[in-house]
Amino acid sequence: MRIKYREPSPKAGLTEHIDNVTGRLLVTSGLAEVVPYKDFRERLAAEASPSGPAPIPEWGILEATTPLGQNAVIKRCGAETTYYGDPLPEDCPASIRERFALLAGRPTAETVQARKEAEQNRQFEQQAAEKVGLLRTIFAGK
Repeated sequence: MRIKYREPSPKAGLTEHIDNVTGRLLVTSGLAEVVPYKDFRERLAAEASPSGPAPIPEWGILEATTPLGQNAVIKRCGAETTYYGDPLPEDCPASIRERFALLAGRPTAETVQARKEAEQNRQFEQQAAEKVGLLRTIFAGK
């Protein structure tokens, strides 16, 4: 239903497409008047146009419940639900990317860095032990 607000209303002069129940209430109370559509095309276009702010996407992960199943990333935006596998979309949050990588068994940036640091520490300890062993050998003979 399309209405035009009348003077006692704070929206006086504004024409707006609203639901029928609210429109009838405003018309009955005298705060608005009905503005008829020219034809069905105009009414359908008014009903299809977005009336509020853009919906905020919600992200999640659908974990596989069977050994042969696959994990999926879920994006819900308004009434639309989209499932993603690899590759993930650009607007996917980093926390979802990391969780998906962990579920898929792929290392994340943090685990790669931790593995690299552990390997460097192991090499350092091995080299230190070799040097200590060499020094013992040298000084044991004197």
